[in-house]
Amino acid sequence: MQVAQARLRNQNLISTSFSTVVELVTYMGALQAQDANMARWAVGVRLGCSDSEVQNALDAGEILRTHVLRPTWHLVAASDLRMMLKATAPHVKRINYSQSKKYGLDEIEFGKCNEVIGNALAGGKHLTRAELMTELNKHNINTEDIRAALIMMNAELDGIVCSGRQMGKSAFATYTLLDDVVPAKCELTEMESQLALAERYFSSHGPATLSDFVWWSGLAVTKARAALTAIESTLGRHTHNSETYYYPKDLNVNGPDMELIHLLPAFDEYMVGYSNRSAALDKADLKRAITNNGIFKPVLTINGCVVGTWKRTITKEECLLEVEIFKKSVELDTEQVAT
Repeated sequence: MQVAQARLRNQNLISTSFSTVVELVTYMGALQAQDANMARWAVGVRLGCSDSEVQNALDAGEILRTHVLRPTWHLVAASDLRMMLKATAPHVKRINYSQSKKYGLDEIEFGKCNEVIGNALAGGKHLTRAELMTELNKHNINTEDIRAALIMMNAELDGIVCSGRQMGKSAFATYTLLDDVVPAKCELTEMESQLALAERYFSSHGPATLSDFVWWSGLAVTKARAALTAIESTLGRHTHNSETYYYPKDLNVNGPDMELIHLLPAFDEYMVGYSNRSAALDKADLKRAITNNGIFKPVLTINGCVVGTWKRTITKEECLLEVEIFKKSVELDTEQVAT
């Protein structure tokens, strides 16, 4: 089994059958997005669309940038967000609990914050975080230090707010009420949501292991295993070196080989979507692609293997691309680069 190229194929990095941003994001389940610019690149490199098309989908509320799965931002389809919150929000809140308590934030204080934020956004408003902090301050709620970030993350996890439209020429991010974007309706149970999450992950990210799913979803091992067991019969499987990989049954996991170069963005799902990245990244190059504090750099891949990193500098006249190759033996044909 050719894990690296099979993942390229399954993640729509070789070709795609989708025509809209929301279709692609729905298929992927979630794309890590703490770097908003790189997250739009992650969609564009799979769909062949422009940056503005992704932003238009965000502004229209078709896709959302919010905290879900692990304690970080992701892009998700609006129609999937409530399912993902049901599956993962309790776990993320437990992770955040000790830090929140350290800053005097408990469920009572969070409840007060949610009420103020909800009232401020009522009537279809879209407000920046700074504007919401001003409203909280008016009610004598401290928003200094990291409290502001913790308050807003909790409001996202509680299903109070989600990302809103970009505001003004400076393109400030905003929040709006989740109920205004995705009206509440009959929801799945927590277990049903976790099954749906597992199905979405292995359908789009396979070949992948149980450990990969645990990392990506943020679920406890027991819950992740139960979800995988429930859908296992619908998946193909292959065991190699005592690791079992799961993937869609119709996925071609054995080739053919394709000569293709990709410039993948920082925190791309091709890298961050797995706990074990050895199929694509040589152990000797690990620290050159991923920093000690968990920053995933933009990477250059050839046939699915990470061979370097890249960065760009944009001016009024040009876009300068700088590439650092890990091994001197690597040669690039720039006409093959997929951006």
